[in-house]
Amino acid sequence: MAGETRTAAKLKKKIIIDATMRVLRKQGINQCNHRAVAEEAGVPLGSTTYYFKSLDDLLEAAMQSYLSDFKEITEKWFSQHAELPPADIVIKFLITTLMDRKLIHHEYEMYAAAISRPSLRPLSLSWLLIIEDMMLKYVTEDLLKSKLLSSMIDSLLMRSVLEPDSILFDEENLVTAIHLLLHK
Repeated sequence: MAGETRTAAKLKKKIIIDATMRVLRKQGINQCNHRAVAEEAGVPLGSTTYYFKSLDDLLEAAMQSYLSDFKEITEKWFSQHAELPPADIVIKFLITTLMDRKLIHHEYEMYAAAISRPSLRPLSLSWLLIIEDMMLKYVTEDLLKSKLLSSMIDSLLMRSVLEPDSILFDEENLVTAIHLLLHK
């Protein structure tokens, strides 16, 4: 790493961060360590510890990268559905998101890691704030309703990991809940 150009260093860091995300998706957070990431990235173990001194540093960088992508994808999704009535936007977003339970599982595993890793807490909160911002921008101008919708979405997605067959995920029940929140 001595003598590396800034561009090469940035590229190597990106390779390591991308590998971290793949390890998290394939093996989960409990199996994510410098050695697993180095193997996935095809770089020497020393490269991962050079750029990311601790596992928290590595997880923080991966989470930051993921959140950046998540924000872009989420913004694009909401802007593509902006012509729908507000309640339909939320319902369609929930139904679309619930279709990928494996992704939800991995996202919430990272999200929950902040419980025991304080350095990740601001990033986990950012996750909620992205959805809250989408609610405020595309669904309601009411700040309290946007916070409640964001919290409800978060709760439903977490619940889908723990209880995938809950009656909560019946489309009719989702429609009822969203309409109650938005129209009362």
